[in-house]
Parts: sequence; structure tokens; C-alpha cells
Amino acid sequence: EENPLLGNRGVRLYRTYETLLRTQLRALVRAAGQGRPWIMIPMVSTLDEVLWVKSVLDQVRAEIEGPQGAGSSKIPLGAMVETPAAALIVDQLCRELDFLSIGTNDLIQYLLAVDRTNGTVGPLYRGHHPSVIRAIRHVVNEAHRHGRWVGVCGEMAADPVNLPLWIGLGVDEISVTPVAVGPLKTEVQTCSSQQARALIDELAGCRTAADVTDRVAAWRVQKGRFDLVDARMISMGVKVTTKAHAIKVLADRLYVEGRTDDPVAVENALWERESTYSTGLGYGFAIPHCQTPALAADTIGVLKLAAPVDWDSLDGIPVSVVILLALRSGDDKAHLQVFADLSRCLMREEFRRFL
Repeated sequence: EENPLLGNRGVRLYRTYETLLRTQLRALVRAAGQGRPWIMIPMVSTLDEVLWVKSVLDQVRAEIEGPQGAGSSKIPLGAMVETPAAALIVDQLCRELDFLSIGTNDLIQYLLAVDRTNGTVGPLYRGHHPSVIRAIRHVVNEAHRHGRWVGVCGEMAADPVNLPLWIGLGVDEISVTPVAVGPLKTEVQTCSSQQARALIDELAGCRTAADVTDRVAAWRVQKGRFDLVDARMISMGVKVTTKAHAIKVLADRLYVEGRTDDPVAVENALWERESTYSTGLGYGFAIPHCQTPALAADTIGVLKLAAPVDWDSLDGIPVSVVILLALRSGDDKAHLQVFADLSRCLMREEFRRFL
């Protein structure tokens, strides 16, 4: 199709392939005798779509179980809330469905009219846009008002940074890939629902996506939560004159961002490594690194210098990009292994171009 994102997808395909739909529904009804399958309708934009799927499901159930047994294998039926239309009629959907799941990937792109695969407008795809937060809050509140549980899925759901949003909004479930479960489990165990609700109240007054992102980041810092890689630790066009100047800028940035209360101790730890051997690895890159309890959190920082500075590099090339590797604690051998792995990556031209 010319514009597939607005085309024949999701539930819109069901009528075209009704025979296949009925085959799948029959399998689910039969499976309900041995387990507990759930059915979720994707890409809903009208109540008519939900009512039609429900009628087909009732017909299939009656065919298999007969009039007397119809309904004995009750299968929870829900819908994805991925379109602004679905978000605005969520009260009507709740009267016909058992649950809802907010699909953040599509909901964001439809709310903001942004194709996230389009490099020209991609930066406008912002999950923290106030309209997105308000839409999700509306869906959750309406679902709970009607006694329905609501989940969240998509890339936004899998990001641990957003976990206080889901807890503060009262989301009942988040659906993510297995690799995301560990970090989210850790966040859940240490996130206060009362504090998360207070954060949501603050976000209600935010006017821009940047305001929401900054407030969420500040909340995480306040609670002692830091991301290994944070945009606040990446600086472009930094004007420094010497290696010592660059290292001081890195230590000071850690202090400004609340990642250390003792920037001098961090600076000394960096120089302790630097005095042993130069961390200027060549190709215009340097990786100053340290391990010190003076840090509040493990950190990777980046300085892209306005002009190269001498770093006593192995190949004699002045350094243009400085990558800080600062770890709070742990096995020193593991720390050096990370340094060695990163060093080997920098030997690859495609990796350097990527950076």
C-alpha cells in the first residue's frame, strides 16, 4: 500500500480473511479446555470492530460447544489501544471487553503523526510528549473506573526509565521481551508507588517532551537511580586545551549530574590509571577510566572536543573524542576487561565511524 501504517492492517484484515479467523478462533476455543488462552484484537479504532469479532467468537463457540455449553469455556477478550480513536472511546470498549493493552509504539506515532522510520521527522517521535502521557493516563483511569485491568507494551514499556510512569499511573501489567525483565524487576522492587504517583502529578504540569524527560531524569537522580549511558554525560564541541583540562571537565560533569560528591577523588583515580600508561589508544580516541567508591553510579561519558589535544597517544595522533569509563565498584579484572573490549572495538574503522 502507498501508506501501510494507515492501511489495511490489524483487525481490518479480519473480514477479508474471515475463514482463517474462524479457524484460529476454533483452535482457541478448543484450547480453552486445557489451558487459559486470551484473545487480543489489534489496531482497533471503532466499537463496531470489537462487536463483530465478539459475534464471530460467539458463533464459533456455539458451533463447538452447542447451545447448552456455549460460554462454558469463557476466553478473556481484549483489545490493543494503539489509535487515538480507541483511546477516546475506551469507556465504550470496556463495556464489551475484559482487558486492554496500550501499544505505545503505534499510539505514539498516531498521536504525534510521526513515522518513526522516517529520518526527517524521527526526532519528533517522543514517548514523553505530554499528549502521550495524558492519553495513557486517560486510558488507565477509564479502564479502572470500569473494573478492567490494563497493560502496556512496546519499546516505551521496556525502558526502566519509564517504570515510575507505569507505577504512578496505576498500570496493572507491562509486557516486554525477556531481556528487559531483569532490569525492570530490580526497578519494581525499589520504586515506591506513592512517590511514583507524586511524579505523575508533577508531569501533569509539563508543557513539552523535554520538560517530561528532564523531570523523570531528575526524579531518578533524586532516588539514586542512574543510567549507565545518559545524554547528560555526552557533550559535543567541548573546548579544552590539555589532557588535564579534559579530565577535569569529565570529573566536574559527574559532580554536576549528582554522580559523585567528590570530583577530586574521581579525578585522582583517573590520573592514577593515566600515570601508569596513556589511555590515548590511537585513531583520535582516548578512554580515561577508573574504579572508585567516590562514584554514586557506574558511568560512561563522552566528550567530543572542539579541537584535538595531545594525549601521548600510541600513534601520536591528537585526541578528538574522549570516552570516560568510570565504575563504582566490582572486580578490577572485569573493569579492565571492559576497557580492553572497548579498545579492540576502536581498532575497527566501521566502529569509529559509527561513533
